[in-house]
Amino acid sequence: MENVNLEHIYEQCIKLSHQIKNPMLKDCCEKILSDYKDKIMKKPASLSKYHYYKGGLLCHMYCVVKNALSIMDLYGKLKFDSDLIIFGALLHDIGKVDEYTDFLNNYADYISNDHEFLSSSYKSVRIVDSYLSRYRIDKKFKNQVLHIIAITHEQDQTLPPKLLEAIIVKYADDMDKKLSFVSLWFNKAKKGAQFNLSENEQLYKSLNEQYANTWYFE
Repeated sequence: MENVNLEHIYEQCIKLSHQIKNPMLKDCCEKILSDYKDKIMKKPASLSKYHYYKGGLLCHMYCVVKNALSIMDLYGKLKFDSDLIIFGALLHDIGKVDEYTDFLNNYADYISNDHEFLSSSYKSVRIVDSYLSRYRIDKKFKNQVLHIIAITHEQDQTLPPKLLEAIIVKYADDMDKKLSFVSLWFNKAKKGAQFNLSENEQLYKSLNEQYANTWYFE
């Protein structure tokens, strides 16, 4: 998605935030997106693995919420709280606006030393909490909202999802991370090629005779 119109993607995120029915959450989400717009559109989503380009953070936010909405549509009989899902999907990584520098000259890095002690999960929760605190909001409900933000990050694997909505956002996030990462080289690989995603995780490309795969690098 490196060549997308970032302004268009941002407007799509705003339109998706309009689907939030709770007026407090809707207003809060739109305020955060507006206040951090410039930063969101300049940051990568990661430091190399996925959406590593200017505006990658914005594109990741958009992909996660679209993934989540697709899951909701497929399992609609479960009557999910779409407000929690859209809000959480859009803002789960907002802390990265203060963690990464702007993406310039094909390079981005951490912006400060505190990344060694405070994860982007903490920073995302802190930002969202500071905005939610401006409203009259039930404390337990606020904790549910913040829970969805917190559990999407790998650093917090000891905290299991405790809401169905949190499960959806977490898997929507994981799916975009993985597919964005493999897209960097998957289409250019031969049939049957093996990739090591991690020390204990391998990925193989299909050997199906009917699989159209005529473009790759030798």
